[in-house]
Amino acid sequence: MSLRRLLLPTVVLAMLAVPASASAATTSSDLAMSTTASATVPEGQNFDFTITATNNGPDDAQNVQAVFTIPANSSFASFVSITQGSASQSGDTVTTNFGTIANGNSASLTMSLASPHRGTIEATPSVSFNPVGSEVDPDPANNSVRTDIVVTGITASAPSFADQPLGTLGPAQTVTVTNKSSQSVSFGVLAPTGADAFDFLSLANTCANATLAAGATCTLPLRFAPADLGARTAQIDFAPASGTIDPFELDLTGNGLPLPVDTGPQGAQGPQGVQGKPAFKLVLASAVKRVLARLGSTVTLTYASTLNAHVVLDVLKGHKRVARIKGRARRGANRIQWNGRRHGGAIRPGHYVLRLTATNGHQTTTVTVQLTLH
Repeated sequence: MSLRRLLLPTVVLAMLAVPASASAATTSSDLAMSTTASATVPEGQNFDFTITATNNGPDDAQNVQAVFTIPANSSFASFVSITQGSASQSGDTVTTNFGTIANGNSASLTMSLASPHRGTIEATPSVSFNPVGSEVDPDPANNSVRTDIVVTGITASAPSFADQPLGTLGPAQTVTVTNKSSQSVSFGVLAPTGADAFDFLSLANTCANATLAAGATCTLPLRFAPADLGARTAQIDFAPASGTIDPFELDLTGNGLPLPVDTGPQGAQGPQGVQGKPAFKLVLASAVKRVLARLGSTVTLTYASTLNAHVVLDVLKGHKRVARIKGRARRGANRIQWNGRRHGGAIRPGHYVLRLTATNGHQTTTVTVQLTLH
């Protein structure tokens, strides 16, 4: 009997490789950021600022986070409300975790910010996925948005002075000052300062030593009397005497022109013609027609002169002189002061006359101003 060989078939098992956990499917969610705030806010007032994250789809968005850096011209005050998720503030950064935002839905955070200084607040919040998993944002260009908020404080209308002949007075220009802040502000004495301060005469105004409530206005009339040719510049500082409102500086500019030359009529033909009038005449012009002052206080008279001159200020009560002050005037705007006292007696309330006389060589001119002491 022959030994037969038994052949057994070999079985091959094919093994399929399967990972321990299936990978999550990639989702697509177009996140967009928008804001809501007032276009202007008064200086010193807190205001609401709302950031809104919107999911434009097509899928639900998970792990949505908004980040907002507080701008330099502002500060964080408090959280006001949130529609979902949570928010925290650390230093100048506000972080909001909105969680999951369904396709087509939005989530918002409203916070209160402070506006301590005049200027522009540039707010730029942004939204993204954090942590980033399988989410994809197909349009990251709309993930952040810039919003400008203007903070208003003290403002003043700018006067426009026409070109003025040397040493003459231009027409009054009225500056209107407005308190657009959230606080009342008080001003002290307001007068031009700077390189050519005496060329700009500050007349009686409602701003000096006044308190302006929020939204209130006052007026400051000014006249231009150039003392030299060319550009003339000065400024007025509106600095609140108290509170936290920023000061405001108003620039003043004007241009001085040459005086027209008055040569007079031509003399008769001959060895010696008739002498013409002086090329420059001495002219005085007071900035105001009437002065109201407190009894015993210093009285200031502002005026313009076309030439350098010696001046004498007489204080008259009827035909009687009660005080005399001597000084010198230069071309352009000038001031002369009386201390409000007299020699040999007391000053009483009532009506007086300020008589200013200027002398240059053979030329003399006088101007008078009514004075009321009360």
